[in-house]
Amino acid sequence: MEPVIMEVTSMQTSPISTNQGKEEFPVSRADAAAFLRELADQLENGELVEISTAQRRIQLVAHEPLNLEISYREDQKKKKLEVELEVKEYHSRKGSLTSARPTAGHPTGSEE
Repeated sequence: MEPVIMEVTSMQTSPISTNQGKEEFPVSRADAAAFLRELADQLENGELVEISTAQRRIQLVAHEPLNLEISYREDQKKKKLEVELEVKEYHSRKGSLTSARPTAGHPTGSEE
């Protein structure tokens, strides 16, 4: 069984310097699920999002809208699903929300 690959990317910009980073973590499904639950709890309970890795600590205020991107690829050797959540902190709040969101699991009425 292949491990789940988690990727944490941060980009913080200040007038003086630019701070960017990208890290990937091979983790078990259980660890990926735990991380996503922790992130979901932070998003649901308030605006502050904090993620810590061995290399850095990232904190930002999650302004809406968040961007959720889902991509899927399949070839002869494997299937690949990527889920990317983009959380931004704006200096001034802008953006609009849509009510449509993807669902995880069986679509309504198609449970097996």
